[in-house]
Amino acid sequence: MKQIESKSKRWPGTVTLSDPMTLPQVIAFEKALQDSGEFFEDKDGSRVLKPKMMWGGPDAAYIVGVLACVEKWELEGFPKKVSSDNFPATPRKDSHELVQWLFGEILSVYAGEIDIPNE
Repeated sequence: MKQIESKSKRWPGTVTLSDPMTLPQVIAFEKALQDSGEFFEDKDGSRVLKPKMMWGGPDAAYIVGVLACVEKWELEGFPKKVSSDNFPATPRKDSHELVQWLFGEILSVYAGEIDIPNE
């Protein structure tokens, strides 16, 4: 488990992430990555994600991966049991920043310290 401190002024508190992630969580997270956009190679050779145009932006895809990987929500003003049906989507700026931050934190658990070869 990995407990992280929310940087959101609107929703202060903590979130506990699965660490290590289970295979079903990895599958949900990878699907969220795939559903959120398309990867392309940048000029310097790095992989960049171009978000798909969709209602709710990439957050709509990211939230599925986030929900699969969060063990415990302890954020002020948040539902007791968080789901895609009740995840606060407004105000958009605050919600977007929270989803992006959580997805990034989960990405660091997912990626770890080394790259896994594509076998």
